[in-house]
Amino acid sequence: MNVLSLFDGISTGRLALEMAGVKVDRYMASEIERAPMEISAANWPDIVQLGDVKHIKAADLPKIDLVIGGSPCQGFSRAGRHLNFDDPRSALFFEFSRIVAELRGRNPGLLFMLENVKMKKEWEAVITETMRVQPLHINSSLVSAQNRPRTYWTNIPGVTPPEDRRIKLGDILEPNIDTGGYIAENGLLFDPSISQKARQLVTSENGEVRIKQATRQGYIVAEDGDGINLAFPTSKTRRGRVIKGKSNTLDCACEAQVLKNGIVRRFTVTELERLQTLPDGYTKKGGATKGERIKAIGNGWTAAVIAEIFKKLK
Repeated sequence: MNVLSLFDGISTGRLALEMAGVKVDRYMASEIERAPMEISAANWPDIVQLGDVKHIKAADLPKIDLVIGGSPCQGFSRAGRHLNFDDPRSALFFEFSRIVAELRGRNPGLLFMLENVKMKKEWEAVITETMRVQPLHINSSLVSAQNRPRTYWTNIPGVTPPEDRRIKLGDILEPNIDTGGYIAENGLLFDPSISQKARQLVTSENGEVRIKQATRQGYIVAEDGDGINLAFPTSKTRRGRVIKGKSNTLDCACEAQVLKNGIVRRFTVTELERLQTLPDGYTKKGGATKGERIKAIGNGWTAAVIAEIFKKLK
């Protein structure tokens, strides 16, 4: 199978094809960020990099069997400014649709898979009309320890959400964490990277760890192994600061936290890889810095979800 991956990132698509047992003859990728490309090359030396998606023309490519991609989502994300297609990054979706249309003209049997965030229905409808397939909503929580709702458009036949593997956050945590330099406050230990304002959202009272949020009682109780979201600590209306047994959705900053053994901390890079169901050390190959690895992981796919979709290729 010849595969074209647009907005390829760290080539999670290539990993997912292997996980699904799909034979890849050629894997061609479009990516422009240096660190993800270095990670990809270290894991998959046979990948052919094509450069900027805007310069790719179907006429220059060999026969393609499958086009995959997760076009940048900043304009659609609830965490962004909701510029939708006016955001030049999210407008890159139209490059995906252009290339698919060009390739379909040469290969009517072309298969594709497009991923993006959960978004407003009117924006989703534009993509649905353009791609001419109905979207499928899958939460990565079914196959990982991360709550990550995503939308998929694909013409691969028979794709359905995977069965729930009931993976808990505690299942993927590393056992021995160095707490040197951690801050003791409110009866808990805090990762020093967590700001003072964020720490003030967390208290230990009557044997409960309480996280302030906009509920009737003013807090929600976090238990051992729960994910915690301390973003926007000054917000008066914030909800969802505790995710029971799962991590909250990773983004490019990966500032999610976890409560474990009386410690509130951010995830290690290995744990972030596990939340995206990547092999341990996948992003360590290639010489990327810790910050570059974290960003690449947060921007990527949950490999196990993509693998479940690709199993239908067989």
